[in-house]
Amino acid sequence: MRIFKIFRRIISAEMQNIAYDQYLPIVLGDSGMREYDLYLGNEYTAYNPTTDPSIFNSFATAAYRFGHSMVAGLVRLIANNNQEIGRFEIKDEYFRSTQMTQSNGQGYDWILRGLMTSNR
Repeated sequence: MRIFKIFRRIISAEMQNIAYDQYLPIVLGDSGMREYDLYLGNEYTAYNPTTDPSIFNSFATAAYRFGHSMVAGLVRLIANNNQEIGRFEIKDEYFRSTQMTQSNGQGYDWILRGLMTSNR
């Protein structure tokens, strides 16, 4: 149990770093980060086990809707040679695995490569 708790702290810290250092500055911009005092800067931030990490359900719902609105509806399939070999709309592929199981499982690679090269 002790190892689990240590790793849970490490993973939580990594997620916070990604959110505050990489994601929020892009979404809110410099002025939003300053306005809401969200910059962590180079300061050391200690783990505080008494801090309540819970959030309101209404905020979680709004955050999920916002996050999902940032996902592009069209996914490009990119082969190993970085050439586009196809496209598909996410709405047409819910609960179907045809795109992922293509060509001996390379569909996953094609989809991930397409998502990584997407500018949205």
